[in-house]
Amino acid sequence: MRYALAAGMLMLAVAACAVSRQPPAPAPSPAATDAGFAPSGGAGSLSAVAALAESDAWAVGTHTPLPRGIYPLTAHWDGQRWRAVPCPSPGGTADPTRSSLEAVAIDAPGDAWAVGRWSPIEHNARRYPLIEHWNGAAWSIVPAPSSGGHVTDLDLTAVAAVSPTAAWAIGEGVAGGHSVPVFMGWDGTRWRYLPRPVGTTTGGLGVISARDIWLVGEQGATKSVPKYRTLRRLV
Repeated sequence: MRYALAAGMLMLAVAACAVSRQPPAPAPSPAATDAGFAPSGGAGSLSAVAALAESDAWAVGTHTPLPRGIYPLTAHWDGQRWRAVPCPSPGGTADPTRSSLEAVAIDAPGDAWAVGRWSPIEHNARRYPLIEHWNGAAWSIVPAPSSGGHVTDLDLTAVAAVSPTAAWAIGEGVAGGHSVPVFMGWDGTRWRYLPRPVGTTTGGLGVISARDIWLVGEQGATKSVPKYRTLRRLV
């Protein structure tokens, strides 16, 4: 039985996650082709967890080794213990970035997705979406779709999957100086943008099938109407 559960911010010491030695690319969907290891030590913070079975669960978050940089963290439960699993990140030890994973979904032992964001370490740097996939042997970065410059500062906050050819992610970005929802879909080959719900800041995602998708978030406020929680079904 598939389920996903938000986790509290649990601090723990973790082993180093793998990171790319390449410098962060300026494009919003960089793909790491080489991997190394971040400095060991430091602390970790878990932000989300998903489980497929009593002996198969993933938790994701951030790893903050010394001396600087923030890297994504993935940890796996095998029924006996949790262990940190190497995960790639744009940037490297010579040019660290701020990278984090904020949500995870698992559909099969060899099919899990984690999403979040990354940015150069400079102050007020632009944010880019981070999408990673587990194939049963290793985590890898999967290119995020390009918005053509229409949406910037993307942050993916939720992900759901029902098969190797069907997954979805939601988040937020900036367009025209305003925060806008972002909705993406995976077709087994690539991620692409999907029509987004109008006027809603997305907060949660639930998928039963490709024709039964639920989003929860906040409706845009006006001067006289306060924000309220809303459920939307996409068919």
